[in-house]
Amino acid sequence: MPTRMKTRTVLSLLAAIVLSGAGVSASAQEIDLGGGYGYASIQHEFDRKNYQGFWIDTSVYAWQHLGIVGEFDRLVWSQTYNAFVNETHRKYGYLGGVRFTSARSRTASAFVDALAGVAHDHTTLFVGVPTEISSSVFALQFGGGGDVRIARALFIRTSGGIRIDGPQYSIAWNSPEWRLQVGAVYTFGR
Repeated sequence: MPTRMKTRTVLSLLAAIVLSGAGVSASAQEIDLGGGYGYASIQHEFDRKNYQGFWIDTSVYAWQHLGIVGEFDRLVWSQTYNAFVNETHRKYGYLGGVRFTSARSRTASAFVDALAGVAHDHTTLFVGVPTEISSSVFALQFGGGGDVRIARALFIRTSGGIRIDGPQYSIAWNSPEWRLQVGAVYTFGR
């Protein structure tokens, strides 16, 4: 299956998961839309590299403490060795899952989430001519964080977690991706 088709399939699936809460009564429903800065420490062949980028997250809270989440992120690490040799690694995540929260009506609330989906890695190696390498694998992500209200429906979010790319292989559990995120979240339906 071509990569573009896989990406569309995953995005369609995430949209369906997030929008599945649309049938719940509007009085019980809240929708969050957030995004911000993302950081990850990812194991390469001999050491860990520091990736930076962004994340976008949307969630539907059809029940008081349970939300259905869809998340997209893009992180990049790049190294230039000289005018003729460099490498760039781009990691994309297309994940969906559930989020459990404390009381969201308070000034501060905490959450934990479990997500599953596709992690896509695209690497460009340049040694005189560019060489492109891409792969997509099943991924699991577990994390948690907190939201602090700064306005009626606007929050600052910090979160952390681990992502395991290819959890079906035992080696993947030995070197997870350590992730941190900070950004803003706007809540509709409050």
